Amino acid sequence: MDELVAFSIEQRSLGHAGQAFFALFDAVITAGAASRGVSQRLSAAIETGERRLLGPSVQALCDQLEESLADAQAAGFVRLELALEDVEALMAACMSRPETISAVTAVVRRGLLTEPSTPQSSAAYSEAS
Repeated sequence: MDELVAFSIEQRSLGHAGQAFFALFDAVITAGAASRGVSQRLSAAIETGERRLLGPSVQALCDQLEESLADAQAAGFVRLELALEDVEALMAACMSRPETISAVTAVVRRGLLTEPSTPQSSAAYSEAS
């Protein structure tokens, strides 16, 4: 989890909100699909909403995801009506399908974009892929 937090901080420091959000989104899904322990901790955080009880690393990752989402929404890359809990649920769904993770994640990513046909959101999607 700490590696994902460091990755998020690094991505966000580059100044491109859309790329940072989608890079973290993909990294968390990949880590969760690769490690049952990571997936279980993230799922527990999503299901219970009690991130603080799951430890500081889970809390820090959720904080990074929330900040990255807010930045991407403010910059016009991610749909405004989505809350952190929505994004976390979508990530959990992607992690639960390791045999088709690439296809499922691609569909979810497109759905997160403000308007997939705009150059701005398409660029964020393409560059983070």
